[in-house]
Amino acid sequence: MTSSKSLVLVTGANQGIGFAVAQAFAMLDKYHISINARSPSNAQAAVKQLQEEASNKTALTAITLNVTNNASIEAATKDISDKDRPSSQGVNVTSGLGLISMARKKGYAFNANT
Repeated sequence: MTSSKSLVLVTGANQGIGFAVAQAFAMLDKYHISINARSPSNAQAAVKQLQEEASNKTALTAITLNVTNNASIEAATKDISDKDRPSSQGVNVTSGLGLISMARKKGYAFNANT
C-alpha cells in the first residue's frame, strides 16, 4: 500500500478519545490512518465503523498493537514497514512512545504538528 499521504497511527483507536482522533483524521482525506487496537477484531470493527463516514474509505488500515508489549510494538513496526511506505514519509503518532522509539530506529520521521 504505497501512498503519497502521510501515515497517522492512532493507538487505542477502537474506542473513546482514540476513536474520536481517528474519526477526525478520517474526515480530512489528507492522511492514511492506521487504526490500532490490542485485538484484531476491535481494530477491524473500528475501521468498519469509520469507513461509514470517512472521506476516503481505503485510507484506513487495522493494525494490532499493544503499546505496553515490546513484541507487539516490533510486529506493528514491521507491519508498517511491509506496507512499503517511503521512509521520507512523515509519521504522526497520537500516543505510544514505545512505537515512536521503534519506528525511529526503522528510519521513519515524525511530525507532531498535524
